[in-house]
Amino acid sequence: MKQKLLLLLFLLVVTRLSAQREGDKVVAYYSGDSATLLQYDFRKITHLVYGFAHLDAMGHLAISRAKDTAVLKAFEVVKKRNPHIRTLIALGGWGGCKPCSGTFSHADSTELFASSVNTFLHTFRLDGIDLDWEYPALPGVPGHPFAPADRPNFTRLILSLRKKLGNRKLITFAAGGFRKYLEQSVEWSQIEKAVDFVNLMTYDLVHGYSEKTGHQSALYSALPEAESVDRCIQFFRSIHFPLQKVVIGVPFYVRAFQVNSTFNNGLFQPARFLYMRGYRRNLDSLTVANGFTRYWDDRAKAPYWFHPVRRIFVTGDDPQSLRHKMAYIRQNKLGGIMFWELFYDSFKNGLLDQLHF
Repeated sequence: MKQKLLLLLFLLVVTRLSAQREGDKVVAYYSGDSATLLQYDFRKITHLVYGFAHLDAMGHLAISRAKDTAVLKAFEVVKKRNPHIRTLIALGGWGGCKPCSGTFSHADSTELFASSVNTFLHTFRLDGIDLDWEYPALPGVPGHPFAPADRPNFTRLILSLRKKLGNRKLITFAAGGFRKYLEQSVEWSQIEKAVDFVNLMTYDLVHGYSEKTGHQSALYSALPEAESVDRCIQFFRSIHFPLQKVVIGVPFYVRAFQVNSTFNNGLFQPARFLYMRGYRRNLDSLTVANGFTRYWDDRAKAPYWFHPVRRIFVTGDDPQSLRHKMAYIRQNKLGGIMFWELFYDSFKNGLLDQLHF
């Protein structure tokens, strides 16, 4: 009897630890060079994703630059030093998936692609693929083809990959963090069992095409129509998609806008996009000495910065907003957190250091 009780206790502890690890994903995208990559501390990172590979003329997963090969070889070095990390290659990205709609509209070319992924992963000793098609069935980059059939074709793509790769390789995808994508781009019930997790791009919710300022990565909607992390999670709840497979995304960069007036410290005002800048390059710029004041929107749980003289409004995340997001992940038992991207972070005392589970 004592042995049985000890065995039950052991199994309970193992189960709880496994469940905890399942919800502790820290997914880092990376698009920088191989030398810079090796300067980071990877102890907190669980998944490292290189962006991006593309479709070649044959419809194969491919890379074309010497830099890409060098980084993927550096991924092997990172993994040898940090055996807990799973490494992935991402297809596409913003502007990198122009042929996706056409290629994946045919079963034979989809199967050919899946076979090429299998070869690619073995060649570079990677653990999986992340699909970053922006966006199935919806307009993304101006001029890129899209069609309603992209939605079921995306399902076929994922199922073909799972059949070809088996269960030992990871299949993930980057999902738009806005309601129209969630409702129109993916057949969630069809792909639920085939994907390991979804990287939700809950950033750039205010982007370069925006005509008004706002929070680019709000935890909660500050206005009824505003996109936010919570709005996305409520969608997943409504369709009963497993929340442990949802990884929310955060930006390791800021977006700056020119506004016409100082009303409301620039928030929710007509604006013109100025620039995007990574955290590492932005450490010392948003200071009082440089004319900026930091504000906190308690509805959105998001910071913003404003320069009243130059009328520059800046939106992004900081340690305070990341703490709220980490708490939200724990409270809602989500799959973890993802960020774009590691190359934007500082080597020490950066935003990665704020990601505490």
